[in-house]
Amino acid sequence: LVGRIDEVTPARARRFLERNDGPVAWRFRARWLDELAERRAWAQYHAFDTGGGGARRQCLSLRAQRAASGVDATWLDAARDLWVVGYSQPDACNPVFAELYQRDALTAEQRWQRVERSLRNGERQLARWLRPRLAPADRPWLDHWLDVTASPRAALRDPNFDTATQRGADLVAYGLRRVAAHDREAAAGLLATFVADGTLQKARGVRLQRAIALQAAYSRDADAGERLRDLPGSAVDDHVREWQARVAVGEQDWERVRAAVADLPDELRRKPEWRYWRAQALRRTGHGGLARAILAEIAERRSYYGFLAADALGRPYAMNHDAPAVVPERRDALLARPGIRRARELLALNMRPQARSEWIHALRDVDQPTRAQAALIAADWGWYNRAIHTANAAGLHDALDLRFPIGYRETISAAAQAAGIDPALAL
Repeated sequence: LVGRIDEVTPARARRFLERNDGPVAWRFRARWLDELAERRAWAQYHAFDTGGGGARRQCLSLRAQRAASGVDATWLDAARDLWVVGYSQPDACNPVFAELYQRDALTAEQRWQRVERSLRNGERQLARWLRPRLAPADRPWLDHWLDVTASPRAALRDPNFDTATQRGADLVAYGLRRVAAHDREAAAGLLATFVADGTLQKARGVRLQRAIALQAAYSRDADAGERLRDLPGSAVDDHVREWQARVAVGEQDWERVRAAVADLPDELRRKPEWRYWRAQALRRTGHGGLARAILAEIAERRSYYGFLAADALGRPYAMNHDAPAVVPERRDALLARPGIRRARELLALNMRPQARSEWIHALRDVDQPTRAQAALIAADWGWYNRAIHTANAAGLHDALDLRFPIGYRETISAAAQAAGIDPALAL
């Protein structure tokens, strides 16, 4: 049908979709809807449309709705939602947006909202293209935003816009974050100026101070710890506390690591990462016995920090492998499913995307024990990526032979030998 899509009639398409379900039907419906859009057969498109899809499909749906029943408030709301985004939309949306323009259905604030979102999203070309759509009073503000985006430090040193307005304060805050990405010292100096002259309210100034301190931490600045410690209490949340601990680890200030980890919320403090660093801090501050006890607990589990703890204690790694057993009745029932049978035949033909679609559809409503059997089946077929995905979906986090299969062993060993590397590295 797809090969002769231009000859297909609506009646024939309907018969096919009524007889078939699942990935084959989905693929055909998508191609059929594209064909109806090319034909401008909007009434038929509306009849076959089941909704959903990305922006292109949503815009085609709106065009079909407009042809079938006209434009109402719900239609306009859906069209506005597609318009007020910070990026370009597909060409299929242009007629929908033209309807909004013709009806003057976008407020000045909505038009500005899209421009601002585009600028925050790095879409300067789109923002410029939208300039004629802005209210005349808003166009100079676009120019100011473009100036601040291009050279934030220079633009904020001597602003040529009204910083006393809400929009001006928003632009100052936006510019300060851009400056902070490259020069924390300059950003802090400008922030102090704008807080002192009243451009930024104290609460907003505190939020920006927090952003600057965190940017220093992310960038591993030498003064990151000091900036984090200087934050007022209202700016210190769990994210800041975690970065205070992370910076202390980086500086190997073990007394401060102990204090910072103790200050973390329980959920974070119980994680292997922070239990490990607490143990290392204890070991380096004269509490070796307690440190070893904590490391011994962490080393009992398979994780990055569990392995580090095992290294610190000179122990072998705990892999915690737990493979599911084959359950013949569940396995046989799965293998009898039409979708699983189709997946196997498509896989044998190396039609992997189609096989994957059938597999996912066939397992959409199964319980976890059945999904575990499916993971074993995929592994038996040598379909390693499906075995991995299915095992993860079944919660088989300790089934290491399913989640980390050693496939294509002969090919990998030969290639590794030829390259002079350890096969484990290639794997």
